[in-house]
Amino acid sequence: MLLPELRKLLGILLFGAALAAGTANAQINSDIRVIKVTDYMLAFYDGRPSTPPKTGGTENWADSGSMDLGVATYAIYRGDEALVWDTFPTMQQSKWVRDHLEQMGIKRITVVNSHYHLDHIGGNGTYANAPIIASKGTLESLLEKRAAIESGNLWGPPAILPLVLPNKVFEGKMEVMVGDVKVELHNVDIHTPDSLVAFLPADKILLAGDTMEDTLVYISTPASVPAQIDNLEALKQFGIARIYPNHGNIDVIEKGGYDDTLIDATKIYLRNMTLRAKDADFLTMPLETAVEESLTKGWISVWKPYRHVHQSNLESLQEYYKDRPLPTLRD
Repeated sequence: MLLPELRKLLGILLFGAALAAGTANAQINSDIRVIKVTDYMLAFYDGRPSTPPKTGGTENWADSGSMDLGVATYAIYRGDEALVWDTFPTMQQSKWVRDHLEQMGIKRITVVNSHYHLDHIGGNGTYANAPIIASKGTLESLLEKRAAIESGNLWGPPAILPLVLPNKVFEGKMEVMVGDVKVELHNVDIHTPDSLVAFLPADKILLAGDTMEDTLVYISTPASVPAQIDNLEALKQFGIARIYPNHGNIDVIEKGGYDDTLIDATKIYLRNMTLRAKDADFLTMPLETAVEESLTKGWISVWKPYRHVHQSNLESLQEYYKDRPLPTLRD
């Protein structure tokens, strides 16, 4: 989850000093927690401190917009092989994960990038010698933005240098076997057009990437929100038992993940935001108002840094619908 529009100006100001200090790959003081999800899957969780970091002169995209929200990545493993779902914002973190897996006896690793945002691909360099799977759209986005990413000018510092690209791409659906564990990769236009989710049919587990989050999803493409709502409804037809997002509440992840009401919570937020986008007081609509039903039902909780995400969503939707009629949304 990243807010490029909000971070860009700050990033440009900080980039020169950061690069001079040798922070092309940020040295986050990580305290990665390992959670056993099933007998074949681990979650690696970092960030979302009990006291969110204060903003100030050292702010960068890795800390603010990702680590303050909390970042989870996942590893599915059998025998001596593993599939790693996203690679954290930094090389420091991804190397920690790889070292942990190798200490478990893992010798063969395949990586999947859920989408092109930097907090999901920043640690790809740790796996430069491994297959890295992504949607075709992810590779295209990274190629288009490569120079800006490597110079630290896309969302500001830290730069990702060198940017290690996916080397195995697909469109639509792809199946990967990790031992006897079947993993279905689906390209879904939710959050970003290039986003992937991973469905494990044996246990009906969904790795959601950033297609849904707790507290709320970042609206990166306002034009496609009606389609995103339909695509979320299509995910419900998978018969999902448990959902593990990349940005979620660690307490929920530790207790067995979210159920499919996280899909409902995401749909409700997107509907509320879209249908009220022309309200006179839209820009001041509190986060709690937009997610009131889901909060009341206990589907999600409020995490303070999401207030900035919500404000960005308000601004982008208002701008998009300023000279357009509101769409008709399905119930």
